[in-house]
Amino acid sequence: LQRNLDEFSDRLTRLQKERGEINQELQSLRRALRIAHHLDVFWRVGKEEGQEVLFWWIYRENQDEMLHQLRSRLSERKPGEKIVAFRHHEVRLHENDVVLAVSISPEFAGVAEEVFKKGNAVFWKPPIEGKNLSFDKALERMETRYKQLPARLQELDEDLKKARQEWGPRLGVLYILLNERLEEFSVAESVDLGGNIVFLEGWVPVDAMDSLVGTLREKFGDRVLLEWRYPTEKEWHSVPTALKNPPLFRPFELFLKLLPTAPYKGIDPTIPVSY
Repeated sequence: LQRNLDEFSDRLTRLQKERGEINQELQSLRRALRIAHHLDVFWRVGKEEGQEVLFWWIYRENQDEMLHQLRSRLSERKPGEKIVAFRHHEVRLHENDVVLAVSISPEFAGVAEEVFKKGNAVFWKPPIEGKNLSFDKALERMETRYKQLPARLQELDEDLKKARQEWGPRLGVLYILLNERLEEFSVAESVDLGGNIVFLEGWVPVDAMDSLVGTLREKFGDRVLLEWRYPTEKEWHSVPTALKNPPLFRPFELFLKLLPTAPYKGIDPTIPVSY
């Protein structure tokens, strides 16, 4: 039993952990794809021009200052040298954060990196596995992965559903068994073993059971052990018939003591006797 419970616990933990990881990855990819789709055209144009395109995650309040610093550094040219220009494009993430794309000549990409790092910017790249992936390849992989994950998530949900169907009844039976054993121990602790112990069993209508249990609990407290079950298929022929008749016919139930008890599958003779 312990081994089976451990196996079920490990299986459930593994499934729930993977499900949580996939949901997190889906959220991350959803955000990254939104950013990447906004930057895609800018990146492609920059590459066609032979430029280096860099992406930086920055505080929006620092954006103007960092762009000003970059322009100042690039304007520090000797007389006669060509002024270096760059282009930029922003994608706002939240109220205070943006991803800033900068397209610049490869020989000055190091200058841009120095300026942005000094301004506490963080280099942004798509959250996808693979070393030295170009932006377009990373975007393609993200889109493929984003389409694959829901299918795996559905498989995990099916596995969890099967686990519930398989182990739900087992755990329910185990709970009842443990509850009965605990009740037995509780009664054994509270009973004076030097006195008398009375064992009683009998039939009770289902709709009267709660009332009966409440009465016994109120009178005897923890000194009484109560267990119940439904009749087995072989016992149904001996189950006493609980008659329920309208008030007008109830007085005639007295005459049924002269007749054999009607089985549950038979006909209640109370009304015919009353006539």
